[in-house]
Amino acid sequence: MAGKKNDLGGLQLKRHRESTDEQSAPSVVSAVRAGGDPRVRRLPLDSVADNPENPEARAGDVTELAASMRQVGQLQPGLVVTARAFLEAHPEHTDTIGDRAWVLLAGHRRKAAAREAGLEVLEVLERDGERMDEAVLHENMHRLALSPIEEAESFQRVMQRNNLSQRQMAEHAGISQSYLAKRLHLLKLPETLRRAVDSGVVAPSVGVAIVRENDAEVLAALEAVLTKTEPDLTQSWALTSAVREASATVRQRQALLAAQEKAHAEGVTVVEDPDATFGPWKLGDHRLGDEAQIEQARAAGDLAYVPQINGTGEPVPVRLSVPSETTPVANTYEQQRKEADKERKASNEARRAFLIDLVKKMPGAKERTAITTLATLRGAHLGSQVTSAARRIAQAAGVGPDADTDWDWRMALLDQPSGVREHLAWIVALVALEDELRWANVSTWSTAALELVTYMTERGYTLTEHEERMVAKSTHTKEQDA
Repeated sequence: MAGKKNDLGGLQLKRHRESTDEQSAPSVVSAVRAGGDPRVRRLPLDSVADNPENPEARAGDVTELAASMRQVGQLQPGLVVTARAFLEAHPEHTDTIGDRAWVLLAGHRRKAAAREAGLEVLEVLERDGERMDEAVLHENMHRLALSPIEEAESFQRVMQRNNLSQRQMAEHAGISQSYLAKRLHLLKLPETLRRAVDSGVVAPSVGVAIVRENDAEVLAALEAVLTKTEPDLTQSWALTSAVREASATVRQRQALLAAQEKAHAEGVTVVEDPDATFGPWKLGDHRLGDEAQIEQARAAGDLAYVPQINGTGEPVPVRLSVPSETTPVANTYEQQRKEADKERKASNEARRAFLIDLVKKMPGAKERTAITTLATLRGAHLGSQVTSAARRIAQAAGVGPDADTDWDWRMALLDQPSGVREHLAWIVALVALEDELRWANVSTWSTAALELVTYMTERGYTLTEHEERMVAKSTHTKEQDA
């Protein structure tokens, strides 16, 4: 492995932390005019191509800069590399560069302003072609701020061209490795979401969380969902819903593949849509409960497999024929489903009862912030279901307005004194997080849900058997995905 580098070919990428007063210092060109520095070239504008690799090549409004250049000329040189050197590194841009002899690495606004000002030449310094990407990154980090995606792309280019590790890149750029890793995570987002982060519609932290919590297959499915539904990404719940839909799509796809592989290996058929084949809610009547029943159906040519409900787990063995009234397994699955629903509802009631006692006293600011932050980053929102539950819990605890309807209660929240509002915000965040634990159609809980369960148990809540199983299963799944 190469030894530690202290710079990139003499180019330090540390961010400026000093005052910007240095920007008003005499420029290189000013010194050149005073003393005649031969390093500065005067190139015809038409001989210099913009850099296709530079996100900051968007010149924007240069009216004021052009007016200044008409009066005093160009005060600071641009940075160029020969077209030959540039195309050796980026041959894909041959058509874009054309027959121009130079490529501009830094100074695109100066070039645009020079053209608008009617100048025919651009004053530049020539750069070694081996360090082009670092030069662009250096220029942009010290001038106009890049968007999160542009910054990530710039970091990635420099790392790839110079074979740098994240640690080395972070040192050169004067940033933490954690910051760099989070920026690079954004490049794994689907294109639609990358544009949303780039334009500021979605916060970078939300994009990073989505990448960390979902694999590449889910992220690819998310692009399809966003393209199809075109949700309003300014609403956090819309993005959360899209991620859930993408996750469900992948789970169903994986479950179908597992069923197809198992059926192919055993020489039996697959029932992709049990509702269409057997009728709505009839799967339980066809489900086989033990090995003896599976082998009996196999011998009769009556065996098939169905993708696991909720898109997870082993394929479900079923019989294709309509079971008789005396078939002992006919109602086994339905009975199991009813028992599971009963356990889940009992757990829901126990949690809500605990929350009523918990929220009677408002905790400290640090604890409130932790819960509201968790709910916000999870994408929780004050929908009708959460509003209704939060109103009942808050009123049972004697906190906040005593309104008769959910709508009136919600409208009265902002009329409360600041301390009461903070108390209510914490209650709403708790209820929004707890709402996920009530869903019947999930096989595992999210990281946020697990953190809420931990929060509650640390404050005296005792998990039900159903909750213990869900925690164990969810924790095991996340450890496998890590």
